[in-house]
Amino acid sequence: MKKGQMEILGFMVIILLIIMGIIFYIKFMPDDSGTSSIQETEMHLEVSNMLDVIRLQTVCESTQMDDVIKTCMSGGFECGQDACELMQEQMALITNTYGWEEGVYMFYIDNTLYTEECIGDIIPDDATISGKKVKLWYCNP
Repeated sequence: MKKGQMEILGFMVIILLIIMGIIFYIKFMPDDSGTSSIQETEMHLEVSNMLDVIRLQTVCESTQMDDVIKTCMSGGFECGQDACELMQEQMALITNTYGWEEGVYMFYIDNTLYTEECIGDIIPDDATISGKKVKLWYCNP
């Protein structure tokens, strides 16, 4: 090979390295959309854990929120008061303790909303209690 051909080949290798660097940067550059897939997965896990905590919370003596939710579905009383009111009070207490303000989450039993409605990207989780869907939706502003 002649000297000129070697220089052109070297120049081509440099150009290819620059192009590969640009492609690598574009592929792995930070996403400005607000949330990454890792953050989104963490939020889904947080909502799922919150629903588990709510369901397993002991309200009075040996009564858990799961029992209160079941009684609310049937329209009864638990711990000496209306089960739905008790459920709403305890839910507000649990979520406030965790740092969730009212208005950033929604709690449904089937299609009945028991909290304020919120606005934002919804991160949902649900469970089935006595054949009905219990849903906790976190609204990410």
